[in-house]
Amino acid sequence: MLSPAFRSKQRRSIFKKFLRLFGLPDFSQIYLFSDGLWKKRSFSFSKDGEEIFDDVYSIYFNSRFLLLTSSFQSLRKNMDSRSKRIFIIGSGPSIAKQNLNVLKNEEVILLNGSCILIKQLALKEATLVISDDSFIQKRSRLLNEVLKYVQESGSKIRLCFSFRVLRAFLKEKILLPEGAKIFLFEELLPDVVVQSQASLNIYDYKQRIERNDVTMKIFSSFDKAGVFHCGSVMTVGIQIAAFLGYEEVYLLGFDIGNSNQPRFYEKEGDQVRSGLLADYETGILPFMLLASAWFMKNNRKIFNCSPSTLLPYEVVPYLDFGLFSNE
Repeated sequence: MLSPAFRSKQRRSIFKKFLRLFGLPDFSQIYLFSDGLWKKRSFSFSKDGEEIFDDVYSIYFNSRFLLLTSSFQSLRKNMDSRSKRIFIIGSGPSIAKQNLNVLKNEEVILLNGSCILIKQLALKEATLVISDDSFIQKRSRLLNEVLKYVQESGSKIRLCFSFRVLRAFLKEKILLPEGAKIFLFEELLPDVVVQSQASLNIYDYKQRIERNDVTMKIFSSFDKAGVFHCGSVMTVGIQIAAFLGYEEVYLLGFDIGNSNQPRFYEKEGDQVRSGLLADYETGILPFMLLASAWFMKNNRKIFNCSPSTLLPYEVVPYLDFGLFSNE
């Protein structure tokens, strides 16, 4: 006789196949519900009790309350007491050649596998952004190693990811450190606002800014609508940094062009395939054109500190990361 658990799994499998026939993305709420994951929009109050933040979720798993997420709005409100600049760290091979010790006293957003730097640099505080559930599935050992270190060392960590990634956390039984603040964002498909930029010459966008006809939708309603994943988790990290109000954003490990080589934390023979090159023309480059335009219009700065990158420095200017070692 088939067990109840097996029958339930079979029903979920059939239900998902039915949903695919209608073209629903696998991060839609109904997919998550079929895996026992459910969210309910909630709210929280500011420390003085004068403001209400409505970007908080109560999360339920298998009909039981699991956790209450933290508020991006609240985090942005407290930015006055924080640094005005932030470093977003990708996983490109160039990271291995950088002196990263200066990051110990900086605000950092770590993307996917660069989370290993929390342990390697003994960071006391960091934000970790994960937008790809396949990273959880393929690098669960690495992630558990880092999060175990966080729990044992008492480091402060903010975990930022989509509901699809939360589902992968639960499936792979990834450790959620006690005291970690969890921020969840809605995941959106890149729309024509992003894709329409793909055919632009890298210089054309400057003229379009002057005419004020570039739609900045991707940065306008992050906390209400969600984020666009445009071919790289770096695009998600940039949207988060922009929403939180950082005036200077520095990108490291955003190489792209050498994505056929092992990431800085990988070894030969233990390399996970990258899709960066496939998504560059239709996702990454169009997004970076819009990001550069948005930062310029809002009198903020964004720099690419990767000494080897496919992204033209005319889009995002280069800045030698070594200069920070002399401060």
